[in-house]
Amino acid sequence: MGSACTLTLANIVMWQWERQAILPKLPSHEFYGGYIDDIFLASNESETTLKEWLENANLFHPNIKLTYTISKTVSFLDVLLNNNNGVLVSSVYHKLAAEPCLLSFLSDHPRHVFRNVIQTLLMRAILYPSTFEAFNEERRRIRLTLLLNGYPSKYINTQFHEFFTKYLSISSSILPLIDNEQQFFIIREKLLAQPSIGQMIVNKRAATITTITQETSVQAHIKTLKYDDETFRNNIFIHCTHEARLEGTKRHIHEIHDDIFKNTNQAEKTFNCGPSK
Repeated sequence: MGSACTLTLANIVMWQWERQAILPKLPSHEFYGGYIDDIFLASNESETTLKEWLENANLFHPNIKLTYTISKTVSFLDVLLNNNNGVLVSSVYHKLAAEPCLLSFLSDHPRHVFRNVIQTLLMRAILYPSTFEAFNEERRRIRLTLLLNGYPSKYINTQFHEFFTKYLSISSSILPLIDNEQQFFIIREKLLAQPSIGQMIVNKRAATITTITQETSVQAHIKTLKYDDETFRNNIFIHCTHEARLEGTKRHIHEIHDDIFKNTNQAEKTFNCGPSK
């Protein structure tokens, strides 16, 4: 498994490599981005010059070797980028060998799991494409993939409509689509303005540290804990794994609870049985 410091040390080495071997070569107006061991950059230099840069970067350290692609169309993670006459156009990247497979609607999962699958696909279809045409192409691909995996057309329409109505006022409940380019950019700007999951985790940790370091905030935190304790004091929770063939188990557990505790003080407590989310 290696040391727990391996990833941190690798990031430090790559950070130094970027700033000494790559970034000094790029003008300030050029675009550069990276994620772990994947890098993307846009440049107006000739292909010969770019190859010289990359070959020199390969000499920085014997254990750092680059494999690169120079083209007007390249993929970076899940994004396909195209240089369209000097304008970068993005869309969702799909490998040529990728199969249209995802979680089957016939699989034994709680309903919210299927809803989350569709919501995630739609969010990616909004955020990754930079044009309305690319979004529509991805939306059609999503619908076809869902149908191939057993999702009912009515269920797909409902989830599409719920997703779009979060950000837009759509009058028609029959066609859950974005009608024009303006609507697409409105919803895209709203989603881009939202913090990522990583940012939310960092903000939550920072807020927690700030709260703990302040005495008044600590007291308020203790009060909140006491309130939560009182709120759930009269509740009994039993979590079970979701499985369709055991759907009647929850009802049976409720019947046993009511039969045993109906004439005791425990009968006043609220009994909750179901799968944990």
